[in-house]
Amino acid sequence: MGDLNEITLWTTQEVATQLNVSKRTITRLINNGELPFIQIGRSIRVSKVDVANFVDQQRRYNLECV
Repeated sequence: MGDLNEITLWTTQEVATQLNVSKRTITRLINNGELPFIQIGRSIRVSKVDVANFVDQQRRYNLECV
């Protein structure tokens, strides 16, 4: 399993849990185009890499505001 090309996908609930926010907040970020997602049938999934990139962007934005 430890393939470096392995992609980890999270549900919106899993993303919300990781970021300690509500599922509704994650859905809003997705709907606003702020958080990329993958749709598989009716299921929405978010790449772990995209979540990390989003957090990094927020960190840079917040540092610029200080």
